[in-house]
Amino acid sequence: MGGISGANMASLTSERDKLREEADMNARRMEARNIRNNKLSAENAKLKSQVKSLSDNADHALAQRDASNNRVRELEAQLASLGDKLKEVVVPRCARELCAAAREGNAGAISVLLNGSTPPNAREECARALGRALCAAVIGKHVQVVQLLLTHKPEFSATLVESGEECQCNRAESGDDDDACECHIPVVHLAARGGSAELVEMILRASPAQLITSRDSEGRTPLHLACELPSPQIAMLLLARGADPSAIDDDGYRPVDVASEEGHTEVVAALEASVGRMRNLLVRGLNAMEEGDAVLSEQLLGAASKELLDQESCQLQLSEQLTLWSGLTKAVAATGGNDKNCRVVEAAGRALALCESSACSGSMVTGEQARIAMLQLRAPSCMALCDHDQAMQDYGELERSHLGDTNDSASGELRRQGWAEMKGEAAALSQATYYEVLCVERTAMLAAIKKAYYRLSKQWHPDKHSAKGQDAVVRAKRMFARVSTAWETLSDVVARDMYDLVLPAECAAGQQPRAKCDQKWFEEAMGGFNMHEHCNSFDDNEFDDYLKFMQNAMGNPPK
Repeated sequence: MGGISGANMASLTSERDKLREEADMNARRMEARNIRNNKLSAENAKLKSQVKSLSDNADHALAQRDASNNRVRELEAQLASLGDKLKEVVVPRCARELCAAAREGNAGAISVLLNGSTPPNAREECARALGRALCAAVIGKHVQVVQLLLTHKPEFSATLVESGEECQCNRAESGDDDDACECHIPVVHLAARGGSAELVEMILRASPAQLITSRDSEGRTPLHLACELPSPQIAMLLLARGADPSAIDDDGYRPVDVASEEGHTEVVAALEASVGRMRNLLVRGLNAMEEGDAVLSEQLLGAASKELLDQESCQLQLSEQLTLWSGLTKAVAATGGNDKNCRVVEAAGRALALCESSACSGSMVTGEQARIAMLQLRAPSCMALCDHDQAMQDYGELERSHLGDTNDSASGELRRQGWAEMKGEAAALSQATYYEVLCVERTAMLAAIKKAYYRLSKQWHPDKHSAKGQDAVVRAKRMFARVSTAWETLSDVVARDMYDLVLPAECAAGQQPRAKCDQKWFEEAMGGFNMHEHCNSFDDNEFDDYLKFMQNAMGNPPK
């Protein structure tokens, strides 16, 4: 039996050595892994410790924050309590000192009170007493003090003595009746009653526009109180600023009734003066327009314009007339109505006639601005009234204007393009041929022309539109006249042949009609008339009878 050969022994020894090397390598790997795991465990423990420390610090910081917030709230409550106590002491004293200084006319003391000597938390409360201080200064007619107080924008509706407060004015101290105390009257009323035109002008210039029509506890306006004075100066000033002379107080008195009862003939004459009434209506109408009340504005400006037209000689300046007619045009355009377009055309026409005057250069609206505005309002109204010639001229002027050149050139160009398009449409309607007016073809036979005239003359007869308002009547008259003129020419063979000879080339037989003025378009412009719709009962005998009736109605004997 042979033993292990040398070759086999060597092979086994080699495998044994490999196994030992692998075992040693695995041992070293295990040792390295254990070292790494130990290191990670140590780092993990360290991180956990740090997280716990941070968490503890955060809890402590939150606790400190809550404690600080609670302390802040406590301090704020204490400060508010101290502030209220300070106001209870300082504010009444500040208000009393402010009113006392105003009553005495001590502008220096008022300036100190308003600007520096009072604590910051009391200045706002003291400022609320400005209105009452203003009343006291107006009663004393201290112009410098009034001017100083007005710069701080007081409450103009305030009175010197409010409900539940004891009056401390000189009248009360002298034993006069409470009814005679002016401290219960709003400041603007006090100024009007005081008779100082300078004070009235100062207050009106600084106060809201609607204050001039405000009322006191008895329903009186400042104009009512001004009419108690013998001089008309204050009343005229209030009228010029838009006071309402038709206002009625709680006793049923108008301002003129107050002046008449007092025997102030000059004041009565000022209230009844025509030019004064017109200017008053003008200012009130413009104020109403600014406030967005177009209906009231139209009523007031309409009354002023009627009085202006009724005068034999105009007493308003040209600039005032331009402002009146411009404002009336805008008000009428905004309110509407079945006579809107006629009224817009009339008012705008008067305004445009005034725009050319050099005397209008100082008006409330410049001549050029007014001209552009009026043309923009009149042109569409002329289109609505079928006055296409005037609409074409107005849109042409707008197209040639320089409106917008100094501002947004792109916007101005777009507007001019729109006006150019409208001018072209107005021109197409104005220059429409008789065939287009009657909505018939160029080659139409007399029977078709008869039917078209029969229907259109009935459609546009003015009597049919008399109940629809002035706009409808004017529009119907214009279109009826065009339809009648077209019929008179096309119904006569000789006249039609001569007319065909002078037609523009593009309107001749076999050619396309002018742009935007084809048959369908003009049918729509004529109010929806359709030449293809015929009355079943229509015949020549009926038409002859109708034609004789129309000729007699128009004052033309039948041919």
